[in-house]
Amino acid sequence: MAVLALAILTGCAASNAQPSRSPGQARPPKASASPAPNVDISDTNWRIVSIDGKNATGARQPTMMFAGGWISGNAGCNSYSGPYSLDGDSLSVGPLMSSKKACVGGGMDTELTLFPALLGTLVVDRISAEQLTLTGSGHQITLRRAD
Repeated sequence: MAVLALAILTGCAASNAQPSRSPGQARPPKASASPAPNVDISDTNWRIVSIDGKNATGARQPTMMFAGGWISGNAGCNSYSGPYSLDGDSLSVGPLMSSKKACVGGGMDTELTLFPALLGTLVVDRISAEQLTLTGSGHQITLRRAD
């Protein structure tokens, strides 16, 4: 009798179980009510206005350019570049490489905030033809069109 009860309980538990995945295997994407907006940022140039609400400053104007699957610009002190991919409004950046000049003042502060803000997946929100925000990992980067 106990074996029969265990078999019935096991069968019930199995019917509600999620399919097993091997470690590191991604979960299947969740269905969304509406498709993600298609934000086109290719072949655009931007000035970095602020990061996390703080004005972006530097020895050079902090910038961001998207072209040919690459992101590049000046972080306020050093130049940077690396690959990016855009899927709907989800932006993935990196790995990034940068020059390694030492700078004093706002340029280095901006750079030390920018690079961590670009980690992970960012949501691209085109506020207008002239303004863009990148949000993710607890950070927000505000950009203004430069060209």
